[in-house]
Amino acid sequence: MPSVSSLAREVYNRIPVSVKRFAVAGGATVVVDAIAYSLFLKIGVPIDIAKASGLVVATIFAYTVNRNWTFSGSEGSWKSIILFLVLYVFASASNVIVNRLVIDAITSFRFVIPVAWFIATGTSATINYLGMRFIVFPVRKDT
Repeated sequence: MPSVSSLAREVYNRIPVSVKRFAVAGGATVVVDAIAYSLFLKIGVPIDIAKASGLVVATIFAYTVNRNWTFSGSEGSWKSIILFLVLYVFASASNVIVNRLVIDAITSFRFVIPVAWFIATGTSATINYLGMRFIVFPVRKDT
């Protein structure tokens, strides 16, 4: 019977390179977003504006990392920048809307802000990967 570690290694080896890199880039982007969002909240920016502003900072970081590393085999062009921005506007709007819906749904919950942030970020991360992989940077071949 195979060990748990050998099964985990086999599963890991089957994950496409772009998914692994996107997870690392996404994790770093999430940290950038969380820090920016927290800083904007601390200086008194309203929740929705703070959330959107954090996403702008994270978007600049994400394009740079994903274009140059995650999907590095892709052709860089104005078209990819425009598609990325359209995708990010859609994903960011989804993020802000989900954040607000969760906050409105569980306003009395003590940890409403981090829970709403987590759910909103997960939603937009899924939209972003699929859009980048299949629309913005589609030529990357996984190894």
